[in-house]
Amino acid sequence: MTNVETAAVIGGDSRQIYCAEKLRARGYKTLLFGFELSDDNAALGKTDDLKKAMSADIIVLPLPVSKNGRLLNAPFCDREIPLSEITNQITPEKKVFYGMGSRQLERALADSGCEFYDYYKFQSLLIKNALLTAEGVLGIITDKIPKTVFGMKVAVTGYGRIGYFTAKVLKALGAQVTVFARSPEQLTKAECAGLKTAEIQSFCCEKRNFDCLVNTVPVQILGDEALNALSPDTVIIETASAPYGVDFEKAKKKGFTVIKAFSLPGKTSPVSAGDAVADAIVKKLSGGAV
Repeated sequence: MTNVETAAVIGGDSRQIYCAEKLRARGYKTLLFGFELSDDNAALGKTDDLKKAMSADIIVLPLPVSKNGRLLNAPFCDREIPLSEITNQITPEKKVFYGMGSRQLERALADSGCEFYDYYKFQSLLIKNALLTAEGVLGIITDKIPKTVFGMKVAVTGYGRIGYFTAKVLKALGAQVTVFARSPEQLTKAECAGLKTAEIQSFCCEKRNFDCLVNTVPVQILGDEALNALSPDTVIIETASAPYGVDFEKAKKKGFTVIKAFSLPGKTSPVSAGDAVADAIVKKLSGGAV
């Protein structure tokens, strides 16, 4: 870079701090806003002045940008930040990166005339994020279930990126993995990977005896009938985003242990997750494939 650009990482969890560190290591000047309640990060240009942060050339917003569509996702900030405070200060020359943005956010960014990208749509990041999520699931299983993974009976609902890596990691450790999926393509891929398979529509047709069920489908498939077919001793791990695959209220009434494993990479491997976000952003800025 001939003219060193400034990248401001605004809000988010621990992975955003490591994202800022990686950007700094790649030659960008960095600013960090919304981390007043975190440990000192002075070397990254930590500031409590939003106007100063918004003066940066590149704005990096968190994953997800918001949990309610109105406020910035900023758990380390000492105050609530309306998203409008961010978007109102964005000018046409800015480059804005964010994760899982809403249509409302995208309209506001389009109106500002800036360049903007949802980095959670970058395939390279999605694949890395899926692997990190699978590793996080493994950590939960070993921590919460008093059995060895070897020989454990595990159901994985869905066989997209996260389902694929979750099944692969568990099978490699000797778990008996059954994949439940809708599409013939996913079922065939799972079969070719040496996994047991069943159509997800058949889940309720017989009693299911699993030690653990990992849901990766963001559509409710574990309602009353499916839960009735499942052994009440099954530990359910929900990795999908809203509207989720598990009916949490009914699962609680039936006595299931349900672990809500959202944003796992940010909790279990924030360094790697932050590096992955920074790498995707740098590739995009340099014109590389993402």
